[in-house]
Amino acid sequence: MGWQDNDGNPWGGRKSPDLKEAIEKIKKAIPFKIPFGGKFGLIPVIVVVLLILWLASGIYFVAPDEVGVVKRFGKAVRTTTPGPHYHAPAPVNSYEAEGDAGAENRNRVQDHRRQTARKIQSGNK
Repeated sequence: MGWQDNDGNPWGGRKSPDLKEAIEKIKKAIPFKIPFGGKFGLIPVIVVVLLILWLASGIYFVAPDEVGVVKRFGKAVRTTTPGPHYHAPAPVNSYEAEGDAGAENRNRVQDHRRQTARKIQSGNK
């Protein structure tokens, strides 16, 4: 064919690079040892990363106007106050935000405002 040389190589007489040779050249060019290249490769690293992510999934935040409920296997075991908290990751524990803890205070303030507005409208101070 017109695009091949005498050896049948389309790259004009150059041999295609050997993968092992290329890897060895890269290893020699890097001044430090590549981590995780041991006997087991990346499998232990992946397992450790997944374990850390699973443990981190137990972190949760309760909003200021909520009450957190921690459930163990679906049964409520404790309530938590607003702020950051931790529980055992799924499937052991789970977290749900319940209700509106600030609703009682807001209702009290709204009632006070209504009463004050009525007094002002009626002329009684």
